[in-house]
Amino acid sequence: MKINNFVSKCFNILFLVLFITSQVFSAAISSNRISYVISSQNLSPKSIYADPTKNFIDSQNYINQEFNSLKKLLDLDLEQTKEFEGYRSNILTNLAIMFKSNTLTSPDISKDDILKFVFYPIAGSPMHLGHMIAGIYAKAKYAMHQTYIRLQGKDDRKPDLLPYETRLGLLNEFKNNFLNVLGIANNEGTNPDDGEHGFFRKFLKELSQRYPDKSIEASYTCGADHAQIFVTKNGVIQKNKSGAPQLDTIGKMILMPYLEQHDPGMKLSTKHTVSLSVIERKGYSIRNPKTEKLSDVEKEEIISLLMLSGNYSTSDSAKKIFEDEIIPKFNNFNINIIPETVDVSATQVRNSAGKILLSDTELKGLNDTKNQYGIYSEQFISLLKTYIQRANFSSDEKNILLKMPYSGLVNSILSQEYISDLEKQTRFINKEFDSLNNILGLESEQITELDSYRSTILENLNQMDSDNSFNLPDPKKTKVFKFVFYPIAGSPMHLGHMIAGLYAKAKYKMNQTFIRLQGKDDRKPDLLPYETRIGFLTEIKSRFNKALGIAANESINPDDGEHGFFRKFLKELGKLYPDNNLEASYTCGADHADVFVRENGKIAFDKNGLPKLDTIGKMILMPYLERKDPSMSLSPNHTVSLSVVQRKGYVTRYTNPNSLENPTIKKLVKNGQVRVQKLTTSEKKAIKFLLNKVGKYSKTEAEKIFANEILPKFSNFNINLIPETVDVSATQVRKSAGKIILSDAKLSALNYAKEQYGIHSAQFTFLLKSYIEIADLTNKEKSILLKMPYSGLVNSILSQKYALNMTESLPTKQTEMEIAA
Repeated sequence: MKINNFVSKCFNILFLVLFITSQVFSAAISSNRISYVISSQNLSPKSIYADPTKNFIDSQNYINQEFNSLKKLLDLDLEQTKEFEGYRSNILTNLAIMFKSNTLTSPDISKDDILKFVFYPIAGSPMHLGHMIAGIYAKAKYAMHQTYIRLQGKDDRKPDLLPYETRLGLLNEFKNNFLNVLGIANNEGTNPDDGEHGFFRKFLKELSQRYPDKSIEASYTCGADHAQIFVTKNGVIQKNKSGAPQLDTIGKMILMPYLEQHDPGMKLSTKHTVSLSVIERKGYSIRNPKTEKLSDVEKEEIISLLMLSGNYSTSDSAKKIFEDEIIPKFNNFNINIIPETVDVSATQVRNSAGKILLSDTELKGLNDTKNQYGIYSEQFISLLKTYIQRANFSSDEKNILLKMPYSGLVNSILSQEYISDLEKQTRFINKEFDSLNNILGLESEQITELDSYRSTILENLNQMDSDNSFNLPDPKKTKVFKFVFYPIAGSPMHLGHMIAGLYAKAKYKMNQTFIRLQGKDDRKPDLLPYETRIGFLTEIKSRFNKALGIAANESINPDDGEHGFFRKFLKELGKLYPDNNLEASYTCGADHADVFVRENGKIAFDKNGLPKLDTIGKMILMPYLERKDPSMSLSPNHTVSLSVVQRKGYVTRYTNPNSLENPTIKKLVKNGQVRVQKLTTSEKKAIKFLLNKVGKYSKTEAEKIFANEILPKFSNFNINLIPETVDVSATQVRKSAGKIILSDAKLSALNYAKEQYGIHSAQFTFLLKSYIEIADLTNKEKSILLKMPYSGLVNSILSQKYALNMTESLPTKQTEMEIAA
């Protein structure tokens, strides 16, 4: 018994030593693997390690590490775990087959007369387990020397492709870890070739150069939805714009070298044989030319194609090449079948992975943890899991994510590349409104009001997305650019500003709304410091990505909004778009939407006895009145208009009589919100007087320029109306937010929670809510604060910029709750 125990202990110790040695050895392999850099030209099947066993062990370890990490991350149910383990088993089984047949690391090609390769073109946006399993299966099942994956470059047919660099990065990640199990074909991010042309022009030519004395069998990979000779619809062969029949992949593989003889890159060497590897797909049949012979219609179409595109000038020459060469190739064309193990699309993966939206603080924390411990560490997985759980994935979404390699999912989260502009901004808005509702403790009516603002913003964002107006169009392809210029004091910026800016862009299909902050203004002594205001605006802009822009802001710029519009905004746009027509719409409130400032219904005069222009008048007349200032001149390819934010008790003036043809304007006239009125006699006199006294035109010149240029501009002046969704003033916001006065200890606790968890976290909002409750805000004050962006309110509290009247003695001792935070 003692001897048996002693032997058992010795065996256990020996096993432990061997295990530790294997782990150290595996780690050494891993370190080599990490430093290995892939060349896009790396078509040589030379093995990285002489011993294929090391490659096999390392590949197994990588696969298990990937699957184990993803399993920890997703909390899969029983059915999902079964499916998940099926994918793992599939990959490991194919690795074992390759290892057994000595094709895992590519055998010594000097011993083989025929080299067999798989060419697998994918968009890889992103690469998922379906791609990996198909590539590995093709190599293992059909004893190929290598499967080479080729990434599609830029493709105007697929505007939602992830950036090429991102896709190639994910592919390189797998290639690095799989060593020589999978290869990468020549990839060029700007290569316009489709998969078939890349196959003939690049792949086969490079193989010929590397192995000039070898025969090569190259198998092109496609889905079953393309495994036909012609593209058909309801059994009818489809034609392109020129009337030629559209070839599908089987047809292209055989016919392209004949149809594109003019291109030397398309020539097929006599030592090359092409075939097809077809991934099965539900609902699609696979054509096998060996068993299903060409129909009479297909024969006629091929012969006509040879005459049309193949430079076979006569029917006889086309028929001869068809009979002698093409029919035998169809009769002997080989197809390898690849089962569709993973039923998922790249779009589904992007949409699901894109739900994991992180703040800048969270991204930094995740990256720091990655750099310190690695993506497979318990620390990293634990942190990432909290964000996965917060995303609240449905069972269907988890089913999609488990079909993505773990390292690919991590890269997608860290790059945030899968998240569309609309999705990013929608989530930010929802987090903002949810957090604001949480900290203010709103009543039901206030919640309804808050949700109406949320709904309005999301509607405008969705409209921009459907119009594809998040991104500025190519100036070379677009003749007219339309911009909104929105000057605000922003002291502070509130939801009214945001909604007006977004509405103007979405409703009137503008290319962008640019917000311009007013600098120092002696007329407004209670303005918050410029740095504070620009900080709030920049916060909003960074979150809204491309939906709102910021015009050039200068804190010491003395220009009012109108002068900034002409001197800065239009001039900068002119430099950016010198060959384009520009429509620029200046934004003001309805209290300024008139030709002249009025007092008791009459034109008001300044201290110099000059008529005081209001915004409509300024937009049209300023270039004439300040003509000696070159910066105020208006380019002939620039048009100006007005975007007017409606306000209670104020009427918007229209000088264009044709405005009444618009049913909406007609209705607003009846409601008393709009007045359509051509220039009155007194206004005409006042304009001519200004042209003479300020513009320094003679009376004759003033008459002439008024009749020929100015009057037509008033008659055609365009105004876009923006509803006043949010009725609040910046002063009201400042006073209400200013009631939340915090001690140094409370500020320290809040800042700590912000840095550790982010301002939208449960920890931060819980703490902030407790401080707001101490401020004892009235319902009216809460109704004002709910009209402010949450992040702006947080910034105001943390900076204490609004707390201007701090008369109370503030405690400095931390409470137990603050210490705990």
